[in-house]
Amino acid sequence: MILKANFLSDMNTYVFTLPKGDYTLNASVVTFERPTEVQTSDISGICIVTSSTVISHYEPPGMEQATLSVESFNEQKEQLLAKVNIDSYGDFEFNDIDDEFAYRKFILNWTPINRIVTTLSDPIEFDISTGIVSTGNPFISSLYVVERITDNSTADCSIYTYNRAGAIVSIVRETFSELGMTYNGNTTYGATKNSMTWGHSNNRFDLQYTMAFGTYVSFLGDYARSGINKGTLESMNALNKHDKETISSKITLLFAAHHTHDAGTFDFGELYAKLTSIKTKVKQLDCKVRADNDKSVLLFTINNTIDLVNEFLYHQMMIKEVPDIIHQVNNDDDNV
Repeated sequence: MILKANFLSDMNTYVFTLPKGDYTLNASVVTFERPTEVQTSDISGICIVTSSTVISHYEPPGMEQATLSVESFNEQKEQLLAKVNIDSYGDFEFNDIDDEFAYRKFILNWTPINRIVTTLSDPIEFDISTGIVSTGNPFISSLYVVERITDNSTADCSIYTYNRAGAIVSIVRETFSELGMTYNGNTTYGATKNSMTWGHSNNRFDLQYTMAFGTYVSFLGDYARSGINKGTLESMNALNKHDKETISSKITLLFAAHHTHDAGTFDFGELYAKLTSIKTKVKQLDCKVRADNDKSVLLFTINNTIDLVNEFLYHQMMIKEVPDIIHQVNNDDDNV
């Protein structure tokens, strides 16, 4: 028998389910009337216990004679049945009434004494998945914990879930807070220009329409990819790290451009052109197999930086054009 088990390393505990039956567990014999979840720090020596009833020996009436062993009883029984015929139904047919009487007297006089025989199986083998219960991240949880809350199943503890939607909301809030900006749940994009505030309208927190720096800052791409993700702890931590770096870089770049007075002297267009040129040259590199991963990481970083600069240029254009658009709309209203 091979059973699945979870080893929760931060609790030094194995968790598994034993089927109905008797087992050796922690130097004792335990009985489970139904499949039962077991938690223990030691899974060595867990065996299936099988009990059966066998005849130990035979005793005469009143203990006037010595007891008979099972072997001796069977030998004497066979001697008494030596002249017996067995019919088609399995019944005995005695040719002599004295032989039948001697047989029946022998059977009646000797009482079987039973005893319980216990046998142990080989130790149960386990297919073990290792994980931790506490990840230290409120948005990354062990699947073992998540599914136990819903249906009390023993899910694989080496698989984790990442609540990406909740994490992205938290990252956005934390990044703005670290920059010293205050949240306003009922604001306009115009009110956030040259201001240390950010927010939404009508007290509706919507990452697709976040207002800051005098315009809209959309997290539509990140928001659209959000949801519950599953994988190893390493992959979920990596995804969370990627989200933090991407979103905080986006906000920080826009913050620097909006609140630094000499930002206009920097040629972001030239930076965009140079990054695009570098990207083209890197893509043309003929790398060895072991360097392919480094090349992919470098291209990812370049693409991410280009996207940030491109978004910055877009927002700079919007910041400059929005007042002109509002002025044009006001003039049109005056002419109506």
